[in-house]
Amino acid sequence: MYAFITPMPLEHDALVIDAKIIESKRYGITSVSLAEYEGRRFILAKCGIGKVNAAMATQKVIDLYGKELEGIIVVGVAGSLDKEKAPLFRAVVAKEVASHDCDTTAVGDPYGLVETKDGTQVFFKTAENINKRLLEAAGDAVFENIISGDTFVADNTKKKWMKDTFKAVAVEMESSAAAMVAYNSDVPFACLRTISDAENSADEYPLNARKAALGAGEIIRRFLLSFKC
Repeated sequence: MYAFITPMPLEHDALVIDAKIIESKRYGITSVSLAEYEGRRFILAKCGIGKVNAAMATQKVIDLYGKELEGIIVVGVAGSLDKEKAPLFRAVVAKEVASHDCDTTAVGDPYGLVETKDGTQVFFKTAENINKRLLEAAGDAVFENIISGDTFVADNTKKKWMKDTFKAVAVEMESSAAAMVAYNSDVPFACLRTISDAENSADEYPLNARKAALGAGEIIRRFLLSFKC
């Protein structure tokens, strides 16, 4: 089974359209559901906003389902760092993810460096086999880097720095933490985000988040259908 991690209720609700919830349990802030869509069972976890919440939800899914997991996919909305490559409502499938707010540059490290089971690294690569199906399901998705951090980024100068530093086209608040947990547990990981805001994030996000989330949900339903014989 695949597990989908969604930060917010609007993202979670977009994934359960036409799906059947078989069972659902709550673990602190995290809710974990076993669901089914057109005969394909999947796990859906609503984690809450931010990297810590995403990490806790990812670990809980791994603890509960272990070797049953074919992969973990974070699904939701994101802000654009490049309005040409990633305009409003465009889907972005992550090539790699990183944490823009991890900063030990004062001691000579690159931005985003974190410690893992294998040492240190900045970027976490996503699973090729999952990416292929996500890109096919999305149709016109962008395949570029996505970065995460515990801040809603609305400043365009900061966005340019993020784009240049991490070669990323989208920013959000969860995926790099989920990727790190999945990596340390040897679970395949991927990330799908749809763009909810670009140049005027503070104004655009409230208007566009629901539509962007619904777009992500539709892509995931096509992704699930791609496994049907």
